[in-house]
Amino acid sequence: MASGPEHYLSAERLLAGPQKSAADRDRGSGVERHWAPSQTDLLKAQVHATLALAAATALAAGAAEHLVQDWLPVVGGTGPSR
Repeated sequence: MASGPEHYLSAERLLAGPQKSAADRDRGSGVERHWAPSQTDLLKAQVHATLALAAATALAAGAAEHLVQDWLPVVGGTGPSR
């Protein structure tokens, strides 16, 4: 089972689209192609975002410090990164 931060990052990855390797970029024509997420990717991202929100809401209600620390790198705070 994924943690709240893992769900959040999964949603971001789904919305960001496929990542090109340096070799792929070098072979390109220099013209950026527009990428849009598929309906399936949008639905998956929504589920992950909802689960992340539920986890964050539960944390706000009084969670253990180690759970709060998991969120800090994800939301741009300070703390250990994974």
